[in-house]
Amino acid sequence: MIRHVPLSRWQAAVIPMQPPLSDFENIAVLPLADTEMLLAAHYYPLVVRLDGPCPELGFLIQRSMLARALTAADGRWLGAYSPIALRCFPLRLMRPPSDDPIADLELATFKLSVAQPRLLRLKDEAGAPSKDLVAIYDGLKSIWNSRRTLGPALDLLLVAGLLVPLPGAGGDHRPSSFHTIDRTRVLSLSAVALEAMTRSSFAAIEVMTALTVSQIHLHASIKPPVAPPPDTGAAAAHHAAGMNLDTITPWLDTSALFPGSWAADAALWTATGPAGVASQDVTAPATPPRAG
Repeated sequence: MIRHVPLSRWQAAVIPMQPPLSDFENIAVLPLADTEMLLAAHYYPLVVRLDGPCPELGFLIQRSMLARALTAADGRWLGAYSPIALRCFPLRLMRPPSDDPIADLELATFKLSVAQPRLLRLKDEAGAPSKDLVAIYDGLKSIWNSRRTLGPALDLLLVAGLLVPLPGAGGDHRPSSFHTIDRTRVLSLSAVALEAMTRSSFAAIEVMTALTVSQIHLHASIKPPVAPPPDTGAAAAHHAAGMNLDTITPWLDTSALFPGSWAADAALWTATGPAGVASQDVTAPATPPRAG
């Protein structure tokens, strides 16, 4: 069981820094910053939490709710991108930031899964917060401050009736506090409604897009069903043309920053896949195809 204690009560000079590999089932979800939302959607299922004072965007790490595991059998991390909250674990902000990391942060207590985790020194020789602690604090502040952008966007999606609860893990269909986008309802949105959602900001559309794309990483037992929209117009034609995200193969164009990495990602995806079954091998062509 995960417990959180104020960092000001921590007696040791250092704390172990380690992703919660051994406690995924107890943590379930971690929060996201608005600057990493679209990137995280490529690797994790994103959800909206409605069990707090306001809606909160996060990413699932509970194994039973994922299409594929985030850790190998030997404990190696398989996630291609580590969101801020994961890099800062086991620390989190417990109140609005006041520029005092020791007073504002709290520490999750958990069982270590490695014998020698990386240690974070809390204070420097002068007794001030260490540079590493301040860097973590700044990252957690970015998550906290994202509420100003994400909060109104999530409220719009909630008012528009576009959020639906995920069934409980394991396919028992119990409602949960985790919500995602209902793609059928999105297809039924009118042009007037979409215009209203984007009048002051595109944040709601960006969140809706990230939530939709990330559904490919949900376990098959908890994916929300997608039905054709009630009309037979353009929306229905779009649905028939291919609204099933499970048929999409992730692709990265090769570049100086990612030389040939798209081929490795594609091979990993077809080997594990959303359903966790092996499929055909991927052979990299000389030049990756581009859309359009």
